[in-house]
Amino acid sequence: MKPVFVAKFSRLRLLGLSLLGIGFVVLSLVLLGLIGQEYTVSEPTIVGQAIGHLALVLFGGLTLRYISQALIGGDAIRIDADGILDRAISKEVIPWEYVASIEIWSGGRSILFGLARINFPRSILYDVSKDFDLHQSLWQKWLRGWNVMLVRHSHTLQHRATDRKLCELVDAIIEFAPARLEAKRLLG
Repeated sequence: MKPVFVAKFSRLRLLGLSLLGIGFVVLSLVLLGLIGQEYTVSEPTIVGQAIGHLALVLFGGLTLRYISQALIGGDAIRIDADGILDRAISKEVIPWEYVASIEIWSGGRSILFGLARINFPRSILYDVSKDFDLHQSLWQKWLRGWNVMLVRHSHTLQHRATDRKLCELVDAIIEFAPARLEAKRLLG
């Protein structure tokens, strides 16, 4: 049996993220004026409604996804000599030959549309060659576009909703990634 790194979905972490998502859905409903009207002094503005609709779609979708992942469980990330299975973006293993780049990002700050500073935690970022069809939904393609805009890579290995730590994920990539990806850079 060949060695393999597996990170399973953590039901506890996913339920925590779901509760957070439900809180944001409730806030978006307040912005839309659908609940909590007795506590407000004015009608929702056009800007408030636009933000409310966007937040409802974004956080509602993420919350449903987290709940379904918590109920289904299973492998979230699998890394071996064949490639990466990242269930956040594909149901298929992405062979190493189609992984164009991979690096650890130390986080830091990014400015979104010149309006807000966002603090990003340490993450593993990677790009998949355009020659590999990920069979992604419209939602996943939309999120990939945001990822490129914010951190200049198309995908992020999401370890936070799993039973494994970032350092374990880094060790697995260093062990299995081909030399051309310079996986040793991940240590820096």
